[in-house]
Amino acid sequence: ADSLWQQYKEKYPDQLYGYTYRIKCNEALDTAMLLGLSVPHWESMVVFAGRDTVKYKTQLVGSLYKLVVYYVNIKKDTPKAIEYLTQYLLYDPNNTEAKKILDKLKAVGGN
Repeated sequence: ADSLWQQYKEKYPDQLYGYTYRIKCNEALDTAMLLGLSVPHWESMVVFAGRDTVKYKTQLVGSLYKLVVYYVNIKKDTPKAIEYLTQYLLYDPNNTEAKKILDKLKAVGGN
Protein backbone atom coordinates (compact mmCIF):
# COMPACT_ATOMS: atom_id res chain seq x y z
CA ALA A 1 0.00 0.00 0.00
CA ASP A 2 2.86 2.36 0.79
CA SER A 3 4.28 2.10 -2.72
CA LEU A 4 0.85 2.89 -4.16
CA TRP A 5 0.64 6.08 -2.10
CA GLN A 6 4.17 6.98 -3.15
CA GLN A 7 3.05 6.77 -6.78
CA TYR A 8 -0.01 8.87 -5.94
CA LYS A 9 2.16 11.46 -4.20
CA GLU A 10 4.48 11.63 -7.21
CA LYS A 11 1.59 12.01 -9.64
CA TYR A 12 -0.34 14.51 -7.49
CA PRO A 13 2.27 16.34 -5.39
CA ASP A 14 -0.12 19.19 -4.55
CA GLN A 15 -2.73 16.94 -2.94
CA LEU A 16 -2.76 15.99 0.72
CA TYR A 17 -3.76 12.34 0.32
CA GLY A 18 -0.42 10.87 -0.75
CA TYR A 19 1.34 12.49 2.19
CA THR A 20 -1.36 11.47 4.66
CA TYR A 21 -1.62 7.85 3.63
CA ARG A 22 2.13 7.31 3.42
CA ILE A 23 2.20 8.38 7.07
CA LYS A 24 -0.69 6.06 7.95
CA CYS A 25 0.90 3.07 6.18
CA ASN A 26 4.22 3.53 7.89
CA GLU A 27 2.67 4.19 11.30
CA ALA A 28 0.81 0.89 10.93
CA LEU A 29 4.06 -0.92 10.12
CA ASP A 30 5.96 0.68 13.01
CA THR A 31 3.43 1.33 15.76
CA ALA A 32 6.08 1.80 18.47
CA MET A 33 8.15 4.15 16.27
CA LEU A 34 11.23 1.99 16.93
CA LEU A 35 12.22 1.77 13.27
CA GLY A 36 11.47 5.40 12.48
CA LEU A 37 9.61 4.44 9.31
CA SER A 38 7.27 7.41 9.52
CA VAL A 39 9.93 10.04 10.19
CA PRO A 40 10.65 10.97 6.56
CA HIS A 41 6.91 11.12 5.88
CA TRP A 42 6.20 13.38 8.85
CA GLU A 43 9.03 15.59 7.65
CA SER A 44 7.58 15.56 4.15
CA MET A 45 4.17 16.52 5.55
CA VAL A 46 5.75 19.44 7.43
CA VAL A 47 7.15 20.75 4.14
CA PHE A 48 3.87 20.15 2.28
CA ALA A 49 1.68 21.68 5.00
CA GLY A 50 4.08 24.59 5.34
CA ARG A 51 2.89 25.80 1.95
CA ASP A 52 -0.49 26.71 3.47
CA THR A 53 -0.28 26.69 7.24
CA VAL A 54 -3.88 27.81 7.65
CA LYS A 55 -5.43 25.14 5.45
CA TYR A 56 -3.14 22.34 6.68
CA LYS A 57 -2.53 23.44 10.27
CA THR A 58 -3.89 20.18 11.69
CA GLN A 59 -1.54 18.08 9.58
CA LEU A 60 1.37 20.40 10.25
CA VAL A 61 1.11 20.43 14.04
CA GLY A 62 0.26 16.72 14.08
CA SER A 63 3.42 15.82 12.18
CA LEU A 64 5.56 18.17 14.25
CA TYR A 65 4.14 16.61 17.43
CA LYS A 66 4.97 13.10 16.22
CA LEU A 67 8.52 14.21 15.38
CA VAL A 68 8.91 15.62 18.90
CA VAL A 69 7.70 12.35 20.42
CA TYR A 70 10.05 10.33 18.22
CA TYR A 71 13.12 12.43 18.97
CA VAL A 72 12.44 12.55 22.72
CA ASN A 73 11.40 8.95 23.33
CA ILE A 74 13.15 6.91 20.67
CA LYS A 75 16.23 8.77 19.48
CA LYS A 76 16.89 10.57 22.79
CA ASP A 77 17.91 13.59 20.72
CA THR A 78 16.83 16.50 22.89
CA PRO A 79 18.17 19.30 20.64
CA LYS A 80 16.29 17.89 17.65
CA ALA A 81 13.11 17.55 19.73
CA ILE A 82 13.49 21.15 20.87
CA GLU A 83 13.88 22.24 17.26
CA TYR A 84 10.61 20.56 16.26
CA LEU A 85 8.76 21.69 19.39
CA THR A 86 9.86 25.28 18.80
CA GLN A 87 8.50 25.02 15.28
CA TYR A 88 5.29 23.46 16.64
CA LEU A 89 4.79 26.44 18.94
CA LEU A 90 4.93 28.82 15.99
CA TYR A 91 1.63 27.32 14.84
CA ASP A 92 0.10 26.58 18.24
CA PRO A 93 1.53 29.34 20.47
CA ASN A 94 -1.14 29.04 23.16
CA ASN A 95 -0.46 25.37 23.87
CA THR A 96 0.62 25.56 27.51
CA GLU A 97 1.55 21.85 27.69
CA ALA A 98 3.91 22.22 24.73
CA LYS A 99 5.52 25.23 26.43
CA LYS A 100 6.01 23.23 29.63
CA ILE A 101 7.56 20.35 27.71
CA LEU A 102 9.87 22.75 25.90
CA ASP A 103 11.01 24.23 29.22
CA LYS A 104 11.67 20.73 30.62
CA LEU A 105 13.61 19.68 27.53
CA LYS A 106 15.76 22.81 27.71
CA ALA A 107 16.40 22.16 31.40
CA VAL A 108 17.66 18.60 30.82
CA GLY A 109 20.27 19.40 28.26
CA GLY A 110 18.80 21.07 25.26
CA ASN A 111 19.87 24.34 23.74
